[in-house]
Amino acid sequence: MQVGYESQRPFTDAEVRFLPLLVSARCAVSLTNGAAVAARDSSCDRAYVLGTQRYGWRALGALEKARQVEGADGRTWLLQGVEPASQR
Repeated sequence: MQVGYESQRPFTDAEVRFLPLLVSARCAVSLTNGAAVAARDSSCDRAYVLGTQRYGWRALGALEKARQVEGADGRTWLLQGVEPASQR
């Protein structure tokens, strides 16, 4: 996703450093909203609303351990336990 975005507007070095934090914040908001909706709205489809909770918490854990990879571009992050897309 980052490559596609940067093909139109490259991130600054500061933005790249903060990407894991910003993505973590967005993920946390999504998880919190889903849990709040499921708790307060008995008419909602709880299976759907809570369906991403397990994966979301796993993603947050991986983002917490993210580290910047030193490489040719210096703009790559490695998530522990997540295989890079190029190796899938």
